[in-house]
Amino acid sequence: MSWDAIGALGEIIGATAVILTLVYLASQVRYAKRATLDQNRK
Repeated sequence: MSWDAIGALGEIIGATAVILTLVYLASQVRYAKRATLDQNRK
């Protein structure tokens, strides 16, 4: 493997990690919003 291929692979892995992080954070925000709304109803 050349350094260019290793660099490209690293960029793909990094981009995938960013996407997964954003999906996880979106689900956490949605969960926190639901929890807040449930608390306010009581």
